[in-house]
Amino acid sequence: MGCLAALSLAGCGGSGGGSSTVPSERLIGEGYHLVLLSDDSDKVSYACILKPDGTCLFYTHAEEQGDNPDFSFTGSWSEEYLGDGEFRITFSNVSPTGTCKITCTRENTLTITNMSAYRAGQPVTASFDQAPFTHEAGTNCPDTETAAGTGLMLQMRSGSWSGISQ
Repeated sequence: MGCLAALSLAGCGGSGGGSSTVPSERLIGEGYHLVLLSDDSDKVSYACILKPDGTCLFYTHAEEQGDNPDFSFTGSWSEEYLGDGEFRITFSNVSPTGTCKITCTRENTLTITNMSAYRAGQPVTASFDQAPFTHEAGTNCPDTETAAGTGLMLQMRSGSWSGISQ
């Protein structure tokens, strides 16, 4: 059932009956999106949505601001599986909205602490190895801290996501 469940979510490698090798692990499967929530103290808190079509959306203060975030940006992402719950995530084509000057970190390593719970659709803890973006604090940017948090709660969810308009 474990491989079958993984197959329905993100693809389970191997050929024919019983092979448990996964030559190419996918972070999310078609029909699902990944929600990453950061709430590190003394860092910029944000939400990030990774979509299976390779697009992503970052926005700050998601719970406080709802559909009117302080700043947000869209872009593209790609992945490379590194093994043991680690994925190299590459961000590109970043398009910030608003007047904040945002600098995106091109490559990050995302580490998921419990892959079986993650594949079952449960919220799990994870982390980026470095801040996925920084911004200039000040009059045009609402947060006083400049670096984004690296500690995350994440969950793979089914269905399309159509939150903040892009």
